[in-house]
Order: sequence, then C-alpha cells, then structure tokens
Amino acid sequence: MPYLFFSFHDPKGLQTEHLQKMLPILKEHFQSAFVSITPETVTQNKTATAFIQSNPFFTFNLNEENSTLGEHYLSGFRNVVAKGQPDQLVHLAASDRLAFTLLGKYKDIYLEDIKKVANGDTPFLFMRSEIAWATHPQNYYTAETMSTVAGKILFGKTLDFTWCYLILTVRQLTELLERITAKDLVIFAEMIFLLKDKI
Repeated sequence: MPYLFFSFHDPKGLQTEHLQKMLPILKEHFQSAFVSITPETVTQNKTATAFIQSNPFFTFNLNEENSTLGEHYLSGFRNVVAKGQPDQLVHLAASDRLAFTLLGKYKDIYLEDIKKVANGDTPFLFMRSEIAWATHPQNYYTAETMSTVAGKILFGKTLDFTWCYLILTVRQLTELLERITAKDLVIFAEMIFLLKDKI
C-alpha cells in the first residue's frame, strides 16, 4: 500500500473530527500517513496533536514557530524521504480535500481512481474538474486557473500548477527536493514545472 502525506493546520479544531472519522478509511488504503503539523495546531489544538502523536499510523513532524506554509510542506516532504522506502508510492494531498472526498459522495470514485495509479505511471497529477472548481470561491478559481492557462501557452500542456493531489515515488520526491528553491507555496508550481515533461 502507498504512503499518504498532508500538512495539518487546524488550530481551531475544525478538521480534527474529520481526521478522526477518516482514519479507518485511511488505514484500509494507505500503509501510513506522514503528517506535518503546524506550530499553531500544536499550541492551540492539543486534542489534534495528541491524536496524531499517539497513533502509530501517523509519522509526524513538528515545525518551528513562525515557519511558513511552504516550509511546513518541505519539512514534511523531507520526513517522507528520510523514513520512506525509495520505490514506495506517496500521495501528496491536502487534509481538507481528503475529508471532502472520503466523507462525502465521491469516496468510491476517489478510491477507484487512486487504485489505478501504479509505480510506472508516476508522477501522476490529479486535475480539478469543473464540478470541483465550483466548490471554490470565484477569486481562487480565477487566480489559480491563470497559471494553468499560462502553462498551456508556454509548455503546450494543461497542468494544475496549484495542485491539490500529486502521486509519485519517494525516489522521485527525493530528486525533486534536491532541485526545489522556493520556501513558500510557490513550491507547488515549482514541483510541477520540474515534472512537466514527465507528467
């Protein structure tokens, strides 16, 4: 079974209940989940922090005070690389999108889709559909799809540079980390730029 990775930012406890509900499903379909816990979550949401830290399914890392969201992802990616097996698949995801999918009507479709991705198919980028985009605020849609349009013009491929779900091997993630220069959320676009000829 593959690994799962997500950054977990939930200082107000809005996502913790969802994570607890998702856990049995995650255990059925993933070997383990690597979780990068934000500093605000550690200080303000003791329930979530204790839940993640006490459960052997989760391999977690903590982040320094005043670190950025980009740094939370990078430190989590480094944890995957340090502790994961090189040929193992890892699903890079967002915890809120996982909750939306696994605790809603798209669960079966999602689980069928991810089963189809094998090692030889990676890197594999999931694109957001028009139905998915309809759940986003209009300003998010406008800003994020601009990069997709620009990528189509520049590279001749339709790629989501502000992606929510990417599957690759730990080895591929290791190679990416050696080339990533950004420290903020630009890492998402940089990763797709570096992978654009392989996706």
